[in-house]
Amino acid sequence: MNEALKPFYNEQVLKEACQHYSLDSTTAQLLKANFNLVYACNDKILRLSHSTIRPKEEILMELDWVMFLCDQGLPIARVLLSDQQNITEQIGDQTNYFTVVCFEKIIGTRVIEEQWTNTHFKKLGEITGQLHRIGQTYQERPDFSYQHWDEIPEYNSYKHLPTDDRNLLDLHDQLVEEFQSYPKTTELYGLIHYDIHHGNYLLTENDLRLILFDFEMASKSWYINDVATVLYYACNFPTNENLDEFEPRFLQHFWEGYESEYQLPNSEKEKIPKFLLYRDLMLCGHLPLIWKGQTPTPSQIKYKNSVSESILRRRRNLGL
Repeated sequence: MNEALKPFYNEQVLKEACQHYSLDSTTAQLLKANFNLVYACNDKILRLSHSTIRPKEEILMELDWVMFLCDQGLPIARVLLSDQQNITEQIGDQTNYFTVVCFEKIIGTRVIEEQWTNTHFKKLGEITGQLHRIGQTYQERPDFSYQHWDEIPEYNSYKHLPTDDRNLLDLHDQLVEEFQSYPKTTELYGLIHYDIHHGNYLLTENDLRLILFDFEMASKSWYINDVATVLYYACNFPTNENLDEFEPRFLQHFWEGYESEYQLPNSEKEKIPKFLLYRDLMLCGHLPLIWKGQTPTPSQIKYKNSVSESILRRRRNLGL
């Protein structure tokens, strides 16, 4: 469990959360314990978020958008109401609390290497394009104020970048300054998922339909930033393919699916390499926070090193 959550959590928190949904806490299986606690409880998924990390108001905005997208027919894990017919439940007082959200449990499997094909890349493009096209019709509530990409907690990861001869902090500032000059028209900029990767969707068993979940990083940004994020994590899928060869192949088939749903100008596509590098820097600063208080495992060390290698490769390709 993340060190930031330990002072606030005990077994009674989980028990009370389950009671709101008529679930047996003794059957709950912990799936994730980074900045949230995520449990599988029979046919439901419970997510507990502490107020010091993410206040209830931000979660309600996320869920409002998710529920809208579901109502529009997008293949997304549905939000389930509590026994009291509430979208969220609160465990604790007004200053120190967990916000509990319940989602349907998707019956499906993670994508495997045999399914990691051009056809799958096209499916990723289709669902990303659907999000961007349909998301533009969403009417924000006047009492909501969605965070932009540089306002979400993950943005502040740059403060934890290593201070060494790579000058990563200067590189981060250089990229952000350039991004801030990009136009923010409604055709190019809006609500995005910002974390589409093979850990945040499942494939249905019968027809391998892609079902998306985990909208916690949802925020306002350029649609091309969302596309770059999909590509970024696709590059991390465990294959032995050379990345300089994989990236154009992935995008070729991704765009085939995406552009059947939505169109972006070629001038936007040219921005992808810098958004990829920016994601590298975000992760480079974010990983130490996730693993704080833990002894790094061999797989964690390997992943950290792969991010450093990716930064070097992308800087070289960009001449930065």
